[in-house]
Amino acid sequence: MILKVEELESLRLKDLLQKDQTEAAKMMSVSQSTFHRILTEARRKVVDALVNGKAIRVYGGDYTLRNLCRDCRSEWGDFAERCPSCGSTNIFYRGRGRHGRGVDQNL
Repeated sequence: MILKVEELESLRLKDLLQKDQTEAAKMMSVSQSTFHRILTEARRKVVDALVNGKAIRVYGGDYTLRNLCRDCRSEWGDFAERCPSCGSTNIFYRGRGRHGRGVDQNL
């Protein structure tokens, strides 16, 4: 079973971090309807894999690499020398805002 990177991210935001759909869609830079479609497909794939004993492989899809503040754990997409939330310069750059197709090794 192939789970796209954006499907994994939708599960992470909604089910693990318990973000509401509006906030999660904004964080992924997609409309709420697109987020709902991605999340629904991701849940279908995961349940199918669990119930039917299939392996899950995370691969492909569209994604934007994010930056992470090591102090307050805030994440954002655009390059910045300081964290937009706390002003810290202790930032982990995950690709400096690049976009791509394929596997994001930093999820």
